[in-house]
Amino acid sequence: MIRFSLKIPKSNTPHSYTGKTVGIIHVEMKFDAGLRLRRSLQMKITVDDWILERQRVKPQAQGAMEVNMVLNQIEAKFQELNHRVRYTGEQLNIQLVEDEILHAFKNGGIRSKQKQKKPLEFFNEYLESCRHRLSTSSIKAYQSAIKHLQGYSEVHRAPLALDDIQFSFLNNT
Repeated sequence: MIRFSLKIPKSNTPHSYTGKTVGIIHVEMKFDAGLRLRRSLQMKITVDDWILERQRVKPQAQGAMEVNMVLNQIEAKFQELNHRVRYTGEQLNIQLVEDEILHAFKNGGIRSKQKQKKPLEFFNEYLESCRHRLSTSSIKAYQSAIKHLQGYSEVHRAPLALDDIQFSFLNNT
């Protein structure tokens, strides 16, 4: 079992710029082998942007795609490690879990500076990380949208950047 939650620090003061309460995303993993592990992912979001039932960030929130992709990757790696340990009899310990699952997300998680990916690369990776949760028709619809974005970019001879895409359509504004 893997579960993501939003923990609000005891110094529950609103964010200085937005005035909204900020929480930190935590992960709790319980393996079939009995090992239980809780860790902070050091990713901060506002409480209003967290969907409790889905354990994800609202799609219209700033940076939601990146955060949700990281959470999906952690979940996929957890499932992979849990199955591997179950079927191979490999010995499970905290160090193995941290190396296999959390290593890439230590020291600030996705907040660390990385070369910004092109939107089409990012969307393809995101789609791949969600593949196990989506229906075939949803995957085809997303692939079609990606193809149209790529065509637009080629016709207008302008490379797309994530900052160029307006997500206001998610709020119907």
